[in-house]
Amino acid sequence: MAVHHYEKNKYANIREYKRRELDPSLINQHLEFIANFDSNIRFTVESDLSYFAIRLLDLACTVGIDFDKSDVDLEDILTFKQPNFHNKSFCESAFFLTGILTDKQSNIKKKIVYALECLRIWTQSLSIDLYFFIDARMIRDNYYYL
Repeated sequence: MAVHHYEKNKYANIREYKRRELDPSLINQHLEFIANFDSNIRFTVESDLSYFAIRLLDLACTVGIDFDKSDVDLEDILTFKQPNFHNKSFCESAFFLTGILTDKQSNIKKKIVYALECLRIWTQSLSIDLYFFIDARMIRDNYYYL
């Protein structure tokens, strides 16, 4: 969906989101928090890329990757193919990222860690604060199920 939102020029309205930002710890404000997120961040390029990162992290947990005691050497991972997102279109970059996970040459743990690292590099090149959007999305999703 990130490619779809990119083609529709749908980016997060961070200024408005922060202007209306509420204290997420106040339980009586959870509906306002969700409405603020949904109107300013949801269904955007940033939201979709953060969702992809969350799903990769879920998958990493499922296959037993412990990032504190990583059994996957990042230096070994980065010898696969150095990502250069500055010379690629948005669609080419998304395709590259998808291709990492479908590569049959590597084990799943290496593919997940490499995909996360490439996603981090790509979002940096797009000036997207991936950690901010992951955090906002996780808070929103926790409130949604209250």
